[in-house]
Parts: sequence; C-alpha cells; structure tokens
Amino acid sequence: MTEVTTKPKKIQRLRIGLNVLVQLILIFFLVSAVNWIGFRHYKRWDVSRDQKYALSDKTKRFLNSIKGKVRITVFFSPNTPISGDVSSLLTEYQYAAKGRSTSRISTRSEISPAPRRCSTNTKSSATKAYS
Repeated sequence: MTEVTTKPKKIQRLRIGLNVLVQLILIFFLVSAVNWIGFRHYKRWDVSRDQKYALSDKTKRFLNSIKGKVRITVFFSPNTPISGDVSSLLTEYQYAAKGRSTSRISTRSEISPAPRRCSTNTKSSATKAYS
C-alpha cells in the first residue's frame, strides 16, 4: 500500500499578522460603538421583587417639573440597616431629576445643636433637649 502524503500549504506570516491586526481593530471599533450607544441611551430598571427602588409616576413628574437645583440632606446614623436603601433611593432621585438634585447623608456628629437661648428665669424645651 502506498500512502500519499500531501504537504499542507504554508500560510504566510504576513497574512496571519494582518488578519490578527484587522480583527483587533474591528473588535476595538465594536466595543467603542457599544460603549457609545450605552452612554447615549442609558436606561435603568428596578428588578427587585417588590419594586423597592422604583419611583412613583407622581414623584417622577414632580422631579421633571423642578426648574432649578434641589439639595436633599438626610440626617440619620450611618450604621442603621436602611442606610444602603436610603442611599440607593437618593441615587434614583438624582437620576430621575436629570442632575438637578444633589444629595448628602449627614450623621448625628455633623449636626450642630440649635443655639441655646434661655432667660435667667425659665429654660426653654430646646435647651433641656441639648443639655
């Protein structure tokens, strides 16, 4: 029996190099195009079970009707169990207001007490609360 062996064709290194270069350029442009489209058509969905982070239509209409900037300040202790939820809700407000709102979470240590004003005869309830 005679075996016929055929030699594989030699693929030129230059053709392989150009092929890889063209593929890399195409991948770069594809990733750039997907990124550009993603930034132009940004969308958020609330896929939580109970729509925890979805804003009501009334809230969205109110946030769209705001003319100027709004600053939201929330005061509570950061180690409470709802701090993450509040932070996420404030982020949703900022997104729905299209950048017209800013938010800040302040802790108890950042809150300065009301100035003490009391007469010599009686103490106000505010003074008793901060004493």
